[in-house]
Amino acid sequence: MAYIASLPLMIITFLLSINISQMGIPLGTGIGFTLPSLLVANTRYWVFYPWTYPIMAALGGDFFEKTYFPFAAGLLIFSALSLASLRWFKDRDVLD
Repeated sequence: MAYIASLPLMIITFLLSINISQMGIPLGTGIGFTLPSLLVANTRYWVFYPWTYPIMAALGGDFFEKTYFPFAAGLLIFSALSLASLRWFKDRDVLD
């Protein structure tokens, strides 16, 4: 189930790697946002930081017996960014 919660991170990294020609920027962004997620996951503000969704989904606990927020939020963010990227890809020239 943590895989579903990590879908927004995958699409964000994918969009960055498609839009930016250097490999270091998407990689640095992923690492830069992943390291603080270990600290944010221990606070009550983890809900606002999508990089903590896979951590919280893997840990489980009482929170997930009541709600499926990281999964629903992950799918919602993934769907919105996927639709935006499809629209952007449609207008993009292939030979760029």
